[in-house]
Amino acid sequence: MQTSNHWNFIMLSRRRLAKITCMKRLFAALAILAFAVRAELPPLKIPPGGTNVLAPDAITSAKFIGATLGSGKWTDTANGPVPKCWHLDIKQPGVREWSASLQLMIAEPIRSGDTLLLAFYARGTTATGSAEQAGGGIVVEQKVAPSYLKLGVGSFKAGPEWEPVYVPFMAGVESVSNLTALSFQVAGRIQTIDIADVRLLNYGAGISLTNMPRPYLHYPGREANAPWRKAALERIESNRVAGFTIEVTGTNGSPVKGASVHAELKRHDFKFGSAIKSHFLVGPDYRSPGYRKAVEENFDCVVFENELKPDPWAAGVSNSHRVYRHEWVEQSLAWCKERDIAARGHYLMIGVTEPWSEALKDKPDELRARILGHMKSVTGKLGNKISEWDAINHPAGWSIPRKTIDAYFGDSFYADMCKEARKLLTTPLFVNEDQVFRPGRQQEYYFEILTNMIARGAKPDGIGNQAHFHSSFLPAPEDMLRTSDRFAALVPNLAITEFDMLSNGDEELQADWLRDCLIMAYSHPAYSDFILWVFWEGTGYKPECALWHRDWTPKPNGQIWRDWVWGKWKTDVSGETDDAGKFTARGHAGIYELTVEKDGAKKSIRQHITKDHPAIRIIAP
Repeated sequence: MQTSNHWNFIMLSRRRLAKITCMKRLFAALAILAFAVRAELPPLKIPPGGTNVLAPDAITSAKFIGATLGSGKWTDTANGPVPKCWHLDIKQPGVREWSASLQLMIAEPIRSGDTLLLAFYARGTTATGSAEQAGGGIVVEQKVAPSYLKLGVGSFKAGPEWEPVYVPFMAGVESVSNLTALSFQVAGRIQTIDIADVRLLNYGAGISLTNMPRPYLHYPGREANAPWRKAALERIESNRVAGFTIEVTGTNGSPVKGASVHAELKRHDFKFGSAIKSHFLVGPDYRSPGYRKAVEENFDCVVFENELKPDPWAAGVSNSHRVYRHEWVEQSLAWCKERDIAARGHYLMIGVTEPWSEALKDKPDELRARILGHMKSVTGKLGNKISEWDAINHPAGWSIPRKTIDAYFGDSFYADMCKEARKLLTTPLFVNEDQVFRPGRQQEYYFEILTNMIARGAKPDGIGNQAHFHSSFLPAPEDMLRTSDRFAALVPNLAITEFDMLSNGDEELQADWLRDCLIMAYSHPAYSDFILWVFWEGTGYKPECALWHRDWTPKPNGQIWRDWVWGKWKTDVSGETDDAGKFTARGHAGIYELTVEKDGAKKSIRQHITKDHPAIRIIAP
C-alpha cells in the first residue's frame, strides 16, 4: 500500500510537472505571439529633426477629465504597440466633445508658427448601432482662463485594430510654461478608445506641414470629373454671366466706329471677401503695407474680425488700445470706400451666453439694456458705412441643452432684437450661425430659430453660414446645395460668412475644398457673399487656414482663390466698336474700369454693370 501510494505520488508529481511545463510553454508562446503582434504593427513614421515637447512623464501622469461620462485608466495591453496604454470608456455623450478628455502636459516651449506633429497609436469601438467611427477631437491649448488660446486643433478616428494616427499642425500662438496641454476630446459618442505611444514633436518654423505624414482623405464629389461640378459651372455661366454693351458716341451723339474698348472687372457684385484686423490695415504695424496690398488686390468685401464686438468696441473708445481703436476702424472704412471694397459688420449681439450675460441672467432689464447699448453705440458711430450687419451671431450655440440668451427672455427675444436693430439701420441684417452644413442639432436649432423669427414678423434680410470646416467632416457639395435650398426657402439671400478649413497640413485637400465650396456657393442663386475668416499666416488665428504664407507667397488654396475669383470669374475683354458704335461682350456683374481709345486719345471711367443695367454709353475722348 505504501509502495502504491508512493508510486501514485510520483506519477501525480510528474503530471503536475508536465502541466506546469506545458503552462510555461503556453505563456512563452503567448508572449512570443504578443511580441509578434507588436512587431507586425506599422512603426510610426516620424520625420527626423523634431523635439518631443511633452513632459517626460506626460503619458503616465495624464489626467482623464469627465468622470460623470465615463472613465480612463492607464493599463496593460497584451497586443498593443507598447506594453501599456490609456483605455477610455465613454458611457454617455457629453454636451461637447471636450466634456470628457485625456490631458497630457507639455514641458518644452512652442512658438507661434512652429510646425508640430502629433503621432500615436489608437484603436476603438462605438456603441452598437452607431453609424460613426470611434474617435474625437484633438486640441493643444493654453490652460489659461478665460481665453484658452489654441495652439492647434485636429481630430482622429480609431478602428477596431491598432493603427498609427498623425495630426500635423502649425502653432497659432505660443505655449505658456507649465500651462499648456494636449487634449484628446472624446465625449462625442458612446465609445471605447485605446491610446498608446503618444509623441508631440516640434520641428520649429523650418519645415513645412506638407512634409508631415498624413492619410489621404476624400470627400464625395472631389474627383476631377464629378457631375455636380459640371452642372454648377453651367449654372454660373447661365446665372452669373450676362451680356453687356458699350456704346461709344461723339459729342453730338453720333456713333463712333472703330474705337478700341477695354472692359476690366475691378470689383465683383458678389462679395468675395475676408475678415481683417484694422490695426494691420491702417495701423503703424510694419506688416501693414503687405497686408493692404493683399486686401486691395484680392477682396471685394471685408469684415472686421473682432473690432465691432461689444468688448473690443468698448476697449477702442480711448483710441489708445494696442489693437482696438475706433479711429483705425473709421480709417479702414474710408480706405475701403476709396477702393470700392464693401464692409460687413460683425456683430450687434451674440446669442450664446458668456460670463457677462450669465452674471446678468437674473437681471433681464440690465441684460437687455447692455445689448441695446452696444447696438446703439456701434451703429450710431458707423451707421450705414457698413454694407450689411450680422445682427445676431450664434443664436443656436453649440450646447445641449442650448445655452443662449433667449432662454432668459423667451421665444420672442431674437425677433425683438432684430426689430430693435431695424430701428437703427436701413442696411441688410443677417443672422449668423456655424455648422449649418452638418446634419443634426445645430442645423435644426438654427432652422427653428429662423422660422420663429419670421413667424413673429422679424424676417432677417440674410442667413449667414459661418462654414468653419475640418478635414474630419467634409460633406458632399451636392448635400451642401440641398441644405442651401432648404434655408433659401426661408430667406432667399445666403452668405458664407467665416469660411476656413483645417486640414492638418494637407494643402492639396485644402485647395480642392476651397475650389469646390467657391463653385458651390457661386453657382447657387441665393448666395451673395463668400467671406474667408483667415487669409494670411501672420495674423495668428488658425494660420494653417491661410491662403498666403508669412512671406506672402501663395499656398495652393491661395492659388485657387486667384485662379477662380480673379481668373475664371474676372471679366477682362477688349475689342472695337462696330458700325453702330457698339462693343458687346459677356461678363460677371460688378464695377468695371472701361477704357475707350480713338485716334490716340484715351478716356477711362468706372461703371457698375449688371443684368439690370447692361448698356453703357461713353462719349469718345
